Amino acid sequence: MENKHIYLLAQFDADTNKLLADIYQKLNLAGLKGKQTPNLPYHFTLGRFNTELENQVIDFTEKACQSIKSFDIKLSHIGLFGLEVLFIAPTINRELLRLHDTLAPRESTSDNHNWLAHSTIIIDDPPCYS
Repeated sequence: MENKHIYLLAQFDADTNKLLADIYQKLNLAGLKGKQTPNLPYHFTLGRFNTELENQVIDFTEKACQSIKSFDIKLSHIGLFGLEVLFIAPTINRELLRLHDTLAPRESTSDNHNWLAHSTIIIDDPPCYS
């Protein structure tokens, strides 16, 4: 299927997920309406892969994760993709770049754009037109 891909996600710990959920709630209370993908915790997407690479992605992810240790990040700024997506992004550090480069080397992903570490907070609800 053409629109199916495998996404490799780096999840936050429970405290960070709660912090991001609180930010989402505050933005909603301030009038910024939108949604978050249901049942998906806040995360960084590290890469997108074609489905035929599933076994290879599983293999190199399992091997890489044996040597990757958890590390701290500092969420430092917000940004927009157009006017539809509000995100929070970290100050980039070596550990985050190493994680991305190890788990999603450019030549193995199906992405054709530069990676930007971010976690989506709000996806704008499109206005209803009658």
